[in-house]
Amino acid sequence: MFARSTLKTGAMVAFALTASVGGIATVAVAQSSPYVVYGQRPGTKLQVVSYRDLNLLYPAHQSVLNDRVGRAVRHVCSFDDGNIPIIDNDYKVCRNDAWQGARPQITNAINRAHYMASIGRSPRAAGYIMVDDR
Repeated sequence: MFARSTLKTGAMVAFALTASVGGIATVAVAQSSPYVVYGQRPGTKLQVVSYRDLNLLYPAHQSVLNDRVGRAVRHVCSFDDGNIPIIDNDYKVCRNDAWQGARPQITNAINRAHYMASIGRSPRAAGYIMVDDR
């Protein structure tokens, strides 16, 4: 009985070692290619606007989301001292770019709320809109 148990244990250990050595070789091959990481460029201002507390089926809640995104746009496009130069062309370009990036996200969030409601699920989603200065 003892010999049979030792034989089974030895076979399992040998299998585990063989599998782990094969796994290491696979990992080593997989790591030979470079990693590509997507993200914001250094120095980018980013604001995340949550809408998890809103029911985007209601126009009033959509308005609240637009107000939140507007504040985020003003924040990411303002100067470091917090001033918003309304007549500055750089601010206008930043504002337009930020809204151009946010509008499709808002549309998708509203469409998703309608879809979720149409299949009988809660239209409230734990979602967010990312606003950046591009």
